[in-house]
Amino acid sequence: MDTPSSPAVSVLIPVYDAGRFLAPAIESVLAQTFADFELIAIDDGSRDASGRLLDEFAARDRRLRVVHQDNQGIVASLNRALALARAPLVARMDADDVARPDRFAKQVAFLAAHPEIAVVSGAMDIIDEDGRYLRTDLFPTQPDVIARELLDRNCVCHPVVMARTAVLRSVGGYRKSAQYAEDYDLWLRIVEIGQIANLPDVLLSYRQHLVTISAQRYMAQELAALAVRGAARLRRGGRPDPLASRDADIDLGYRSWQRRLEGATPRAEFAFGFCRAVLSRAAEVGSLATWAKFYLRYGLWDLDGEGAAIMILYLGHVMLRRRRGGAALAALVPYPFWALVTAVAHPIAALRLALDTRHWIDLARAKLSRPVAECSRD
Repeated sequence: MDTPSSPAVSVLIPVYDAGRFLAPAIESVLAQTFADFELIAIDDGSRDASGRLLDEFAARDRRLRVVHQDNQGIVASLNRALALARAPLVARMDADDVARPDRFAKQVAFLAAHPEIAVVSGAMDIIDEDGRYLRTDLFPTQPDVIARELLDRNCVCHPVVMARTAVLRSVGGYRKSAQYAEDYDLWLRIVEIGQIANLPDVLLSYRQHLVTISAQRYMAQELAALAVRGAARLRRGGRPDPLASRDADIDLGYRSWQRRLEGATPRAEFAFGFCRAVLSRAAEVGSLATWAKFYLRYGLWDLDGEGAAIMILYLGHVMLRRRRGGAALAALVPYPFWALVTAVAHPIAALRLALDTRHWIDLARAKLSRPVAECSRD
């Protein structure tokens, strides 16, 4: 099929060692019921056969444009694809997901009917490496709700997004200084000038890999999420944005970010949010020792009384959750141990918790009601 000189949609897909998942991903785009698009694939220095496979697809379908480059990372790849886009709308796609056949048709129709909307995403099915269904993830649909929730969590799924090209370019695209949360940072900047919506429809099957992510990588992701939220609060308060330079050489360490954002996110709030999120993922991937080293060095001492009391309860909650999931008793020992350490470090908080446990349980439920998982695999 010939590629139109000015397609309606430019699809951006960064590719790096996508392996056996790449062909189904590309096929799901080429099989869309809405066919007026170009697919821009950036082969970011893949070491496997991904680049060759892209070239083979391009030889069969002229809607696919392939760019090969040395490995530069996802932010550089996305910005290069965005610069090459010729359409007024851009759609994101990852190299290991599978789009529903009517995804583009639904999103194009929605944006045509709602000119005030800058970005639209949607719901997704979670599948495993072999394509087996695991669950369906839904997100808030109303722009005002999304704008509010974005200050607490990322509720816009990046691989399902379709956006107005001019809007993405007007805010400067993706920022290297926000790496690991570059999509979240983009949504927070966009809602300051426009609106974001989510369709209730399932538009994509999002592949959840069984390969365990390192604790260090997840800690970097959570720090980045805290950084972009704090930067948004500073901007909205009329203060300088510490992420303003896309190519800024910024120290991404915990303590440096905590200091940079103290005017927007108090130290105790920063510590609790980070330690709680990392503890949740550490329990999932079996990296509790990494969390414990960090908690002993920083988090334990940065918590205030409320955060310490709720952390004690949360440690118990995670322990019970793991026990219900079949964890061995020996694997559960660290949770009461760190709860005890927290009680010793914050004796007044522990006493208040013991004297009015029900109050603290209710407070913890309210504070922990939002999920920590975010739609990002970067």
